[in-house]
Amino acid sequence: MSGQKDRLNRQLRAGIGRFVESNRPLEVIPKGSQSAPLGLYHYTIGRKLGGGIMETQSLYPMPDYHSTIGERPVVWFSLQAEMEPTAAKGILSPDGDVVPADMRNPIHLAIMKGMFRFLLKAKTKVHNIYGYKVHSHVKPFVFNGFISLERQNGRNAERDWYVSFVEIPLTAIERIDTWTGEQWEPLSDRSGFRFKDGVLAPV
Repeated sequence: MSGQKDRLNRQLRAGIGRFVESNRPLEVIPKGSQSAPLGLYHYTIGRKLGGGIMETQSLYPMPDYHSTIGERPVVWFSLQAEMEPTAAKGILSPDGDVVPADMRNPIHLAIMKGMFRFLLKAKTKVHNIYGYKVHSHVKPFVFNGFISLERQNGRNAERDWYVSFVEIPLTAIERIDTWTGEQWEPLSDRSGFRFKDGVLAPV
């Protein structure tokens, strides 16, 4: 347990999420998991890639900004090859408001230190959105809000969203892509990172 908490604290020092004792990630995969389908992606920003992810060599379940006390954190995945609108990162505007990041805005990309996505290897154990509802203790109004907002954006969370309640080692990742401002490309040295044999390292 102490090793898990140390890892979590390293993630937090890297500026990733927030933590309260009742939001501790699970160490054992809950019942009802399934093998990951093909084409399942996790999206993140460069600040996290070069922080806790590279340090721990894993994707770690972290509380979201909307997490309530007692809600289990998860690692989110989507079948969409583009970032879900509801997963868009927030950028602090000059007037102090938090606005959705524009992936085609070079200033926003510079603030986030780039955008990246992780392709999960098939057969990795995950839960669908209803497994998330059962095991995460998410509040019903939050869960229903997810579903409703995705529908408003022409997306289908019930079909596309999956989660992991446990840490995903980078050895379970098939490929890491980087966003050029126009399209996704496999991670290359010019991004400042290298991913080979399940290990993420600086160039």
